[in-house]
Amino acid sequence: MIPYLKNSVVGFAISFVGSIPLGYLNVIGLQYYEKGNIPPTLFFLLGVVLIESAVIYFTAKGVSKIALQPELKTKISLFSIIFLVLLAYLAKPTAAHEPAHQSFNLIQFIHYPFLTGMVLSSLNFAQVPFWLSWNVYMLNEKYITPQQNGLLWYTFGAVIGTFTGMLSLIIVLHKTVSYTQFSFQKYISFIFIGLAMWQIAVLIKNKIIRPEQA
Repeated sequence: MIPYLKNSVVGFAISFVGSIPLGYLNVIGLQYYEKGNIPPTLFFLLGVVLIESAVIYFTAKGVSKIALQPELKTKISLFSIIFLVLLAYLAKPTAAHEPAHQSFNLIQFIHYPFLTGMVLSSLNFAQVPFWLSWNVYMLNEKYITPQQNGLLWYTFGAVIGTFTGMLSLIIVLHKTVSYTQFSFQKYISFIFIGLAMWQIAVLIKNKIIRPEQA
């Protein structure tokens, strides 16, 4: 039982820390929390972690067979950038002269948080290289034991880590926004643009700086 517990703890630690940085899933989760509090937020997060659990398990199971080529990494990065720009466009506020009740809300027409979580998590292709690299490292260093049901326990711990990490960040952000009276909705599109710019910087670093260092 101890090796399985170790697998779960390792998975929890990786995913909890990995889910804390602000990303588009956390931003959309915050919108659900502000509109409907806990119930829709929990369903949204369940949809997110359902897809992520499959990514974690199958990348760990086939880690020795999967080779993520640099060209594929570049395509994943480009897709993430385009997707973030699209979200920024959808989240932008309407013209100032329009009535406030007509302003666009990112999740105004998304009434099924569980399915929304699944779809957006499925489009989060960046999680593939994230978990692939971590799984390679953890298996090579023998931090996790793949025998028998070891990978299932590892995946279980990772899913719990992602769920609690995202929920914690969403609640903290909500409390911070409420306390400071900060209008978060006005700046969502800028947050997505910032995330896209960060992805561009990472892509440039990987394509230009690292080859020069090699």
